[in-house]
Amino acid sequence: LARAVCVAVIFAAGLAVASVTVAGQSAQPAQSIQSAQTSQQQIRAWMTAGQWQKVADALEPGSARTAEENYEYGAALAHLERWPEAERHFEQALVMNERLGARVALAHTRHDYAAMLAARGGVGARERAATLLRASLEAARAIGMRGLEARAARRLDELSGAAAGTTDGPDEL
Repeated sequence: LARAVCVAVIFAAGLAVASVTVAGQSAQPAQSIQSAQTSQQQIRAWMTAGQWQKVADALEPGSARTAEENYEYGAALAHLERWPEAERHFEQALVMNERLGARVALAHTRHDYAAMLAARGGVGARERAATLLRASLEAARAIGMRGLEARAARRLDELSGAAAGTTDGPDEL
């Protein structure tokens, strides 16, 4: 007799957790969901408190990341001035958010990636930062994200008018 396989996908806090039932035995995802929620809450708390090393340490072991985890890891690495790694994770978050059509997350990622580029400097960084900021500003206006709109406009003005090396550092992400 063929065994029935039932796959239920449970969405909790933006995370998908698969529960597989085979021949009447079920793996209970409740603990996994609770653990994921707690982990995400802890990461957000560390980000709010500016505990960037803790964020990086918590996210570093995994290689398969969601768009949100790439964004969070990129932000943490930017604050730690680990520029190449931060850039790679912001780029991955951009691609994933574009693919998902996640306009809000994409607007935030563009803004914070631009802040990282401005803080890092280097060839083409200011131009790329300005492009990202214009896209973030446009999206923020279209969506009605007034806080992000104000931050993106301010940072774009600073980037456009400031002499090289006088932009805000990564603490302003």
